[in-house]
Order: sequence, then C-alpha cells, then structure tokens
Amino acid sequence: AGQAVWATRMLCGKCSREMPYSDRPCSSCGNTFTRPGGGHWQGGDGCRDQTRLAKSDSRKHKGTSAAGAKKTVSAKSQRVGAAGSRATAAK
Repeated sequence: AGQAVWATRMLCGKCSREMPYSDRPCSSCGNTFTRPGGGHWQGGDGCRDQTRLAKSDSRKHKGTSAAGAKKTVSAKSQRVGAAGSRATAAK
C-alpha cells in the first residue's frame, strides 16, 4: 500500500457491483457516477446563479443595493493612468 497506484476497478454505490473504472453508467443498474449540471454553479461553468443561491450565502447579495439593483461600477480606470491618457489623446 506504500506505492502510488491508480485504481483500475470501482464499485457502484447503488448496486455494489464491481466494474472497470470509467465515466459510463453502471451496466447492471444504470446508476451514473457524475452529477448532472445544475444547481447554482450553472453546470460547472463556474458562474453562480444568484437567484438559486441560499439566502444565507454571502455571495447572494454581493454587488446589489438595498433596492435590489446592481451597484454602479467605477470607470476611474478608464479616466486615469495609461488608458486615460490614450483616451484624451484620441479626442
């Protein structure tokens, strides 16, 4: 057990049948081993759906005001620095 070896066999969690390691459903009961996309993570794309988050989640209300509208985002980075000097030079 001291060696690092990858598993070649796995057990189905529903019917306890042993089978080769794969992503395909179980051949005897049809149980899938990967969860379908959904929930608040939009199928694993990495973007939260704020309407599906629990109300106790700290990210549910991030970026919104008390009225529920999105807060304004500062445009200062477009006015100052290298981007600002390019914008004023173009005028």
